[in-house]
Amino acid sequence: MAIQAYSLTFILRLAGSDADTTRQTVTIAVGLADEAIELARLYRDGFPGESLCSATLTDASGAVIWSE
Repeated sequence: MAIQAYSLTFILRLAGSDADTTRQTVTIAVGLADEAIELARLYRDGFPGESLCSATLTDASGAVIWSE
């Protein structure tokens, strides 16, 4: 099974005096898209719900395979 690289991007809302948004990107390297989606959901669960604006997982070609 070949390993593929997927890019997981979060847009997060910052609270307090620095109220704004920031982007965080994680590279996930797994064999199947379903595994990448499962890992994306685990990463997403690590952020407080009120700070997460969006989460997008793309494959190597840039096609969105999961978003929230």
